[in-house]
Amino acid sequence: MSSEEMTCYLSFDIGGTHIKYALMSASGEILEKNHVMSPKDLDDFWSAIDDIILTYRSQIQRVAFSAPDRVDIDNGIIYLGGVLTCLDDVHIKERIKENYDLPATVLNDGKAAALAKVWQGSLKGVSDGATIILGTGVGGGLVLNGKLRSGVHFQAGELSFILLNPANQSFDKMSGYLESAVGMIEKINQIIGNSDIKDGLIAFKAVQSKKQKQ
Repeated sequence: MSSEEMTCYLSFDIGGTHIKYALMSASGEILEKNHVMSPKDLDDFWSAIDDIILTYRSQIQRVAFSAPDRVDIDNGIIYLGGVLTCLDDVHIKERIKENYDLPATVLNDGKAAALAKVWQGSLKGVSDGATIILGTGVGGGLVLNGKLRSGVHFQAGELSFILLNPANQSFDKMSGYLESAVGMIEKINQIIGNSDIKDGLIAFKAVQSKKQKQ
């Protein structure tokens, strides 16, 4: 077995509802995956991350994070955590290095999705392309001339804060609120009378059932 085949990474996707994580091989194969609820505060966040890293510490050579909103990929800092305001100005890369002596990469979630598509998905071999991700907000990533674009303020391709009505600039009138998958799930559950308005499985089952009856 080659050294590359033995290399494993721990990948985190920090979302507004869940933190999803996976143990992955260097070729991109998902070996294990799971999720925990997103944190209420910074202590909860690090407690969850530390527990997961310690579970896989002997198997991993690097840690990767995708996170919402404004992320500095060069320095591994989340400047703005979107709806997770407890993550504002959190130095992920520095802490992972200090606590575990592991290299860490931190990237905006939309840009991480774009890189994944370039690596093994629908943008493979594509010079110019884009991704749109629907979650608690609406994220995006731009690939131009075969390279991921971060932008001067690390927010190239971000869609959540597009004003749909310039006369009303409150967040509940922006695309990230009105067009998010989480917002859609909440509305569906309210319509069908499900008390757990964040239950995506029930919401999508209701949509699928409706389609089958048509």
